[in-house]
Amino acid sequence: RQSVACANTLKNMGVVRQEQQRYDEALALYEEAVEIYAACGVRQSVACAQTLIGMGLARGALGQYDEALVLLAEAREVDAACAGPDGGMLAAPIRMAIEMVENAQRTSGGGTAAVGSRWAAVAGVALAAVGAYVARRRTRGSRNVKARGV
Repeated sequence: RQSVACANTLKNMGVVRQEQQRYDEALALYEEAVEIYAACGVRQSVACAQTLIGMGLARGALGQYDEALVLLAEAREVDAACAGPDGGMLAAPIRMAIEMVENAQRTSGGGTAAVGSRWAAVAGVALAAVGAYVARRRTRGSRNVKARGV
């Protein structure tokens, strides 16, 4: 049986492949992670939203802008549907990723050629920002829970 931990590992491997500009491999890892999240009943989770962001950025790097925007819109929906304090926590990073894709689409004339190393650098920063943002929010949340004595 596959687990959420397995999906998280695949997501993290996808991030590494994306940082190496191996976008097709990253997409395959991300897609498998999303399937596992769904099979484990946690499709509406921050981890799944992060994975969809990665997929969107990888599609953008490949010049597949329309597909990238669909994935990022899906990430926004998943993020908004998360229960509790995690709901909507990725709104700002998702908005940044959408702006990146739309800007790349405009500057490339809507073509399918990858933007190249400039995209890789910006997408790497975006992925790191998403991870740091989630970690920061969760750390603050756990401190708040401790302070309330829960």
